[in-house]
Amino acid sequence: MKNNIIESLDAGISPEMTALISEVICENELGVKKTLAAIFPLLMHKTIDCLNTVSLHDHFVKMLEQLPFYESMPHLSWEAASNDSSVLSAMIEQLNALLFPESTARLERKISRYVGFPAETVRKIMTIGSAFFFNAIKEYLLKSDEQSLPLKEWLISHRKHSDALVPAGLVNLLSKEELAEYYPLISREPEKKKCKKKWPWWLLWVLLIALLIFVLRGCYFQQKTTETTSSWGNLGAFISKQLPNGNTLKFPESGMENKLIGVIESQGSTSVWLSFDRLKFKTNSADLQPESEEQMKNIAEIMKAYPDTRLELGGYTDNTGDKDFNMELSKKRADSVRQGLINLGANGDNLEAHGFGSEFPVAPNNTEDNRAKNRRIDIRILK
Repeated sequence: MKNNIIESLDAGISPEMTALISEVICENELGVKKTLAAIFPLLMHKTIDCLNTVSLHDHFVKMLEQLPFYESMPHLSWEAASNDSSVLSAMIEQLNALLFPESTARLERKISRYVGFPAETVRKIMTIGSAFFFNAIKEYLLKSDEQSLPLKEWLISHRKHSDALVPAGLVNLLSKEELAEYYPLISREPEKKKCKKKWPWWLLWVLLIALLIFVLRGCYFQQKTTETTSSWGNLGAFISKQLPNGNTLKFPESGMENKLIGVIESQGSTSVWLSFDRLKFKTNSADLQPESEEQMKNIAEIMKAYPDTRLELGGYTDNTGDKDFNMELSKKRADSVRQGLINLGANGDNLEAHGFGSEFPVAPNNTEDNRAKNRRIDIRILK
């Protein structure tokens, strides 16, 4: 392949094929492309890891040689790859078991949050993407001669550029440990070093006086940064989005609002639950704190812009404390968010609210950060 292998794979998957995959899995085409873009560099890194392991190298290559080969990428039998009962699907599953002995469930959940697809759908697309990737490296093996690089060295020569193609939105959802595990060549942008300058002594006095005035007056200025963080991690830079009714909203690129609009506009799956990522309640209370107002207003505006959309709110808690109390608290919090949205102009007839207590956690209740993630309000589209 003349180009980088990942770019070649992206180019080989035609819009027609993307549309066909989208139709079969009942999800939008953009999400399919975004999922594949996240998966291909991951397969690259994990394959290199496997080939670096002496005990796995020959076994992996032998299994790869037994995989059916397709001379033209657009004619790859992705239907067979997406069929759990097919021979090709079983062979791909065995190859992926070598690459991911620790399971991919955690990564699938992160990609699910990034694209707004259910984790099960992400798993199917990953099987399809694996079929394309394995076909591409098998093609290299078949066309190699004595002057060609060994498969491992050939993949390493492509890896650095390939990891740079991982979507920034997904990178923002991953912890440093997960980046090191899945995309090790990606490094977060380092903090800018502060420049040391010599200040005139009189300017230091001016600054000191200004600081004293600031403290005595009790002034407090809260500046919005270009990025926002929450218990869900870095949500990315703020972006603007114009709604069908002409109103423009501002929210983080990876925030829940962007995902909700994407699901609504693509008429995606009603089984997708999305978590509010900037709501805060008072401890053991259903009262929202003031910093929740921004996201509440955005969701109310989205409901007004899409008046036919019906939504369900689900309240959740962590598993500490009395179970009955948690169930009641989760219901009160879901009702509080529902009423707050109605007060902001949302149609109450299009809103349902339910409490689920400590059921369906999204993280283990083993640390305070994880428990904070489980104390949440989720939302999904009913219609």
